Amino acid sequence: MKYMPSVKYPISCIAFAVAIAVCYSLACASLLFAAPDTWTQKADVGAIGQHYAVGFSIGGKGYIGMGREGSSRKEFWEYDPVADTWTRKADFAGTAQSLAVGFSIGNKGYIVTGWGGSGVYTKEFWEYDPQANTWTRKADFGGDARGSAVGFSIGSKGYIGMGGYGTPTMPVHLKDLWEYDPVADTWTRKADFGGTTRTAAVGFSIGNKGYIGTGVLGVLRISILYKDFWEYDPAADAWTQKADFGGAARYSAVGFSVGGKGYIGTGTGVFYGYLKDFWEYDPSTNAWTQRADFGGTARDGAVGFSVGGKGYIGTGHDGSSPGKDFWEYTTISTGSGGCFIATAAFGSDMDPHVMALRAFRDDFLLTNPIGEAVAGLYNKVSPPIAEYIAKRESLRTVVRLTLMPLVLVAKYPGLIFILLFSIIGYAVIRGKRMKA
Repeated sequence: MKYMPSVKYPISCIAFAVAIAVCYSLACASLLFAAPDTWTQKADVGAIGQHYAVGFSIGGKGYIGMGREGSSRKEFWEYDPVADTWTRKADFAGTAQSLAVGFSIGNKGYIVTGWGGSGVYTKEFWEYDPQANTWTRKADFGGDARGSAVGFSIGSKGYIGMGGYGTPTMPVHLKDLWEYDPVADTWTRKADFGGTTRTAAVGFSIGNKGYIGTGVLGVLRISILYKDFWEYDPAADAWTQKADFGGAARYSAVGFSVGGKGYIGTGTGVFYGYLKDFWEYDPSTNAWTQRADFGGTARDGAVGFSVGGKGYIGTGHDGSSPGKDFWEYTTISTGSGGCFIATAAFGSDMDPHVMALRAFRDDFLLTNPIGEAVAGLYNKVSPPIAEYIAKRESLRTVVRLTLMPLVLVAKYPGLIFILLFSIIGYAVIRGKRMKA
């Protein structure tokens, strides 16, 4: 019996070290899982159909509002993907409008510019606080009032540009780009878009870069449709042309990003034909890949955003009536898929903590068969666990705190070996002392 303490304590220490390694592997392996290239219809948006609405996501919720159905509207809705339910929130506090732009920075949403009908364009800029369910007017947009602009956010800044104003016989198309600083509540003009002037383009961000492509330049019924695609680097304030969009030229399409990839789909093509094809852009290879067609009818003027590793497209017009159907897209697992547990804990697959785990996965876990085998196991057990976590804020907090050491190790992989050897070494020394 005198040797029991000397055996039991080192074994428990080693078990603890192994548990850390296993938990870390499972957390990273969860990044591998994503259901195949599929669309699933979810709960309809609001009470009536709409098109040319505006949307964005904040944390684990999505938002759609305004738009047009007979006249411009102000209603605003919140989507909970876990419960698959829509909740009406405080109406937009500004002028009722369509063709506006939305983006989010941190835990706030923003809506800017738009068309109120009868040739009236706006440059109003409003901030939405989901916690207080209130709207606050901020500094007006720095450029001209306009509609059909494009925007995205990178880090702590928002970016809006392009679009146009005027009449069908005397339109004005733009290519300016403006940066918004929410701390200073100021707009700063940046380098003009690298392509030609246009309206109704698509924009999104991936990491620390912004992307804009497609769009139209039109006078009367004569239109020039575009499929060129550009990357914006805010650090250099410079545009670089990338591979042309993989589908046909179009405008009034939808774009969003999920897990390090960008997506563009739907819109209006040549001869005013509605489209439903859907494409994925990989910035690491500068290549486009066609994915499963959008699950609803072909349309334009829809809204898209991403929440928790999934993409969403809804509303829009299919030529017969404004829609209110809403669809969820699940990406293919290609090494940059969604992360169930980390995303459930941190609220977004683009959260810096999730991105750190994903980078470790790409650089280390995917290079060995053990990591791939663990991913297969995690595929079976992680989705219901993540769903359970996402519904409970207190549990999300606990999981976030639990994952923080793993995030640190993901940023500095050598720490895992130092930690393991330190614990095992301590256990061995402790065991020898107790044996003596």
